[in-house]
Amino acid sequence: MASQRAPSTLSDGELASELARLRVSGEESSAKAANVCWELGTRLLKAGKAQEAVGHLEAYSECVEAIARSGKIVTAKIAGYRCQAATQLARALLKCGNKEFEAERAAERAVEAAHAAGQTPFQVGNLLELRAQILREKSPAKAAALLKEAAAGVLQNAGETEALSAAQWLVTASHMYITAGKLEAAEEAARRAAEVKHGNVQVRAMALQNRGVALLSLGWDAEMLEVFAARLPLLEHDDVLTRVRMNVEASRLIIKMGGDDAEVERYLTAAEREIVIAPMSVVGADIHKIAALQR
Repeated sequence: MASQRAPSTLSDGELASELARLRVSGEESSAKAANVCWELGTRLLKAGKAQEAVGHLEAYSECVEAIARSGKIVTAKIAGYRCQAATQLARALLKCGNKEFEAERAAERAVEAAHAAGQTPFQVGNLLELRAQILREKSPAKAAALLKEAAAGVLQNAGETEALSAAQWLVTASHMYITAGKLEAAEEAARRAAEVKHGNVQVRAMALQNRGVALLSLGWDAEMLEVFAARLPLLEHDDVLTRVRMNVEASRLIIKMGGDDAEVERYLTAAEREIVIAPMSVVGADIHKIAALQR
């Protein structure tokens, strides 16, 4: 079967001729036919010919099911082949541009087969991400829930690479929840992303930014101030304008909440320090006016 052998050295034409021969001889559901269908399907998909690839990948899936009915391969291996078939078919259908429903169903089958095959949480997570990618335009909230599920499975026992992927999934989920208007769910996903131990600075910054957007819409000022406090140490990775605005907005929020004048002074001093360092052409006069009015 496809996962057990190296890519064929035959040309596309030779593979097509071999497939025709197998069908004539009644071997259209054999392991040989499965390998040829897989090879043709994956080649066409890589070449950007998704519509043509779909037919071969569907034929590969049919071969897998025929072999499963024959009982010649153990159940765990069949589940792996089913996962492989459904995953590649989902990718091809997604690239067709008008077959999102079929693509999502194939991706769903891939997830089910991955569980049956005993694949790792990270492998299952990648398939859930594929489902989310398919659903993100039409059902952003459902897509976000799938990414949360993917992250939850991985974070139970994650290494550094897996944890970083989980954090990225949660950041994307928070953005999708914002798009769907589910602000509390967005805040939770973004907060969890920022708390991931092995997340990098850029991912943490994006998580805090998304959490801030959700909190601002919810009107949760105290939590918003927590975000400012966590976000400001990461500002060295941002442009000057962002650093100034973040400090000014933090001071404005403290005033709104009736906070300590010393805290206001600290944030405004940081903003003014950036203004002094950066040329006017970079920062813009509007920031000077904001800082002055804030006083």
